[in-house]
Amino acid sequence: MRSEKLKSVDDRSADDPDLYAWASSFREQQGRFMSAAALYDHHLDILADQSSALAQVRSELTRLLDLYSRAARLSAADRETALAGVRAVAARWRAIDPDNAQIDQKVSGVMFAVNRDQEAMRYLMTAIERHPMEGSAYNTVATVLQNGGKVAEAAVLWERAADIEPDNPTWTLNSARARLALGEADVARARLEALVKKKKSFHERFIWIVNQAEALQKQL
Repeated sequence: MRSEKLKSVDDRSADDPDLYAWASSFREQQGRFMSAAALYDHHLDILADQSSALAQVRSELTRLLDLYSRAARLSAADRETALAGVRAVAARWRAIDPDNAQIDQKVSGVMFAVNRDQEAMRYLMTAIERHPMEGSAYNTVATVLQNGGKVAEAAVLWERAADIEPDNPTWTLNSARARLALGEADVARARLEALVKKKKSFHERFIWIVNQAEALQKQL
């Protein structure tokens, strides 16, 4: 029975979206991520005319993007096809959810993982291009860069965020931590000292950030 079901989805003779979803999960369990992605992509194509809540669409496209990403990371033979899938899903997602930074984070993450750094940065920097005067946009990019081992570049972006939003101590604390990780203890100490001196000027919602900064300052 299982082989018959798989044959019907492999040759696309079935029209039941749930069957393609099942087959995708089965292929995923087998570690065949490119096949799993293609089947889930077809599952979504069948459902394309149905209206869905944005939360559901995000969940579906996240799964599809993750499947293509895993295929790109793990299979050199499938990499180019999988990356084309990643780009296509990103474009589809962007069209209906244009201000979602998660798209850029996910796509840049897989591009960095397969040594496509320039393409990764193009995706990643769109967060700043869309919101050049928001510290959170710089934080989005900096966090991905730090997670990818690019700590110096992340520190610069957090410092830029702190310049743009001086009333948010989060960016200064992140910058100090990054400088400390780079072995720049004097720079980190100066950042923390400046932050703590201003602690009474920050909104009370940032008290836990200030407390963390003071605790780190005492360790230096």
